[in-house]
Amino acid sequence: MEAVTLLFVVVVAVCVVAPGWTSLTLRLQAAERVQACRDNLLELGDALHRYTLARKGRLPRTLDELVPRFISQIPQCPSGTGTEGYGYSVAAQMRYTVYCSGLRHDDAGLSRDNPYLTR
Repeated sequence: MEAVTLLFVVVVAVCVVAPGWTSLTLRLQAAERVQACRDNLLELGDALHRYTLARKGRLPRTLDELVPRFISQIPQCPSGTGTEGYGYSVAAQMRYTVYCSGLRHDDAGLSRDNPYLTR
């Protein structure tokens, strides 16, 4: 009888803990993907900075102009599905925003076009 009771307690404990553990694991994975995306944004920001230094303050029309001299390739968003990636817009002279249009950042609590880097 004690073995059955112990087995029942273990099964109940697993049923209670497992959903929370799965949720925590998913949130941690989403946070890791967002951090990798932010690292990509910093890499793109550095490439844009090097481009402006080499072009006497001129910014590129598109991120593709950075390849291959300033960055080996435009990175893919780790949260993306392969069809979206990074975008870039100019706000003012020498001010720009690089953003991610990854569709799966919402599982980390971010909205579309987030994260982003403004310089």
